[in-house]
Amino acid sequence: MSFETTESPAAEPVSLTESPAGPVAAEPWSQARMQGPKAWAIGLAVVLADQLVKQWILYGFQLPILGSWKP
Repeated sequence: MSFETTESPAAEPVSLTESPAGPVAAEPWSQARMQGPKAWAIGLAVVLADQLVKQWILYGFQLPILGSWKP
């Protein structure tokens, strides 16, 4: 097997602040911080819903009174 080597064109340095169309807006980090309280609120809502459903199943079917079922 023989491999041919070819030279690739030199890569041009990339500017992180400007694009060919003009300056790029900075990353909206303030919006990323706004997701924190939303994520906590969603997490809290999920945990509360989970606990409510567990209580509903336990006491809706009277499981503490009926006891465990053994085949």
